[in-house]
Amino acid sequence: MFAFPTNDGLTLTAIAWPHDEFHRFRSDIEGNYFDTLRMMPSLAERLPAARRAERFTGMADVPNFFRQPFGPGWALVGDAGHHKDPLLARGISDAFCDADLLAAAVDDGLSGQRPMLEALARYEQLRNERAMPDNELNLAMAHLIGWDSPDVLRLRAALRNNPTQASRFFAANMKVIPHEAFFNPDNLQRVIAQAGMRQEQLATMLD
Repeated sequence: MFAFPTNDGLTLTAIAWPHDEFHRFRSDIEGNYFDTLRMMPSLAERLPAARRAERFTGMADVPNFFRQPFGPGWALVGDAGHHKDPLLARGISDAFCDADLLAAAVDDGLSGQRPMLEALARYEQLRNERAMPDNELNLAMAHLIGWDSPDVLRLRAALRNNPTQASRFFAANMKVIPHEAFFNPDNLQRVIAQAGMRQEQLATMLD
């Protein structure tokens, strides 16, 4: 489930179900949609005062592919060259990363440092090396693989009342900060330990 502000003071809410349940979900789109939102208390409590401003939009067939990103007189960046499930919202970020690599390749070609086609082939190689790990992670997450493992659930519970670390969690997933800056053993242990300390403090206050 995702909920985030968008244009005109509206909030966009999105949910993801396993693909093999698509037809069951579609049998009652509105009912299943709101039943799913009610599973999250912070959204459920807002629903009575909410109104639906737009029609429902769904996706069941989201292609994932890498294609050759260059040819005579043209080149591709971002989703045009390697499209992926939108789960990690990497499209625009990937486009900027690709554009940076492509600019360097074009400069090499135009400056005569190497033949243009060779420079563009190098761009494709570097793009694939950079993007493939993210693509594999994105596919695994889109298939909901491991989302409910004990370690993942324990981490998410620890982040629930820790907005600073929650922000770093999402920043690492989105590559705003290096992945290992958050997902390293010392930091993960620290986040979980902090959650335990908060629970102990709360229990003491309730006593």
